[in-house]
Amino acid sequence: MLFRSSVAASAVEYLAKDQTRVETFTITLSDGKGGTVDRTIEVTITGTNDVPVVASTDVSGAVTELVTATGNLSDTGTITFTDADVSDTHTISAITPTGTPLGTLTASVSTDTSNGLGGVITWGYSVAASAVEYLAQDQTKVETFTITLDDGNGGTVDRTIEVTITGTNDVPVVASTDVSGAVTELETATGNLTDTGTITFTDVDVSDTHTISAITPTGTPLGTLTASVS
Repeated sequence: MLFRSSVAASAVEYLAKDQTRVETFTITLSDGKGGTVDRTIEVTITGTNDVPVVASTDVSGAVTELVTATGNLSDTGTITFTDADVSDTHTISAITPTGTPLGTLTASVSTDTSNGLGGVITWGYSVAASAVEYLAQDQTKVETFTITLDDGNGGTVDRTIEVTITGTNDVPVVASTDVSGAVTELETATGNLTDTGTITFTDVDVSDTHTISAITPTGTPLGTLTASVS
């Protein structure tokens, strides 16, 4: 007596690693004279691990520098994934930054595949507003993080999330010291009377190039004033 069992490979994809399903069949042997004998055949199907399939959408974020640095800048996103092994429990086993980022990224499995509808990874990025003040208008810095989805049975998938920080213009801060001068009329008018001074300033946008764009007198002055960024 010879028997053969067959099943579509796609029909057993749902089985997780080492998970089993027993298929039972009863065959009847007949001698053609009314004599029959039954035998039960059991076929055990054993699952292997299937690696999750993670979408490559929503793997980028963006934040913009505030004019006044308060609190944190943040962005969030979700990444969908599926796993033929619907009974697997998934976690984010690693979050690895590239270089030394200014901010931090968190990620977790907010919905697992056991619901039959697919899983969801939720990520969040945060950076102190004060940490990005040095960026000039439209200057960008890209923060890169690699997250690892783990199915708990040896199957892992990496996805890289990039967050772009865009700078805005910060107005220079100019000191109010040394903004007055004085000259004294000569008894004998020869040459010119002069005075000089310096005024300090700062700008958190360290890459900005500063110039004196205008010198505007009030009324009709007797003398002239020059100024430049020394």
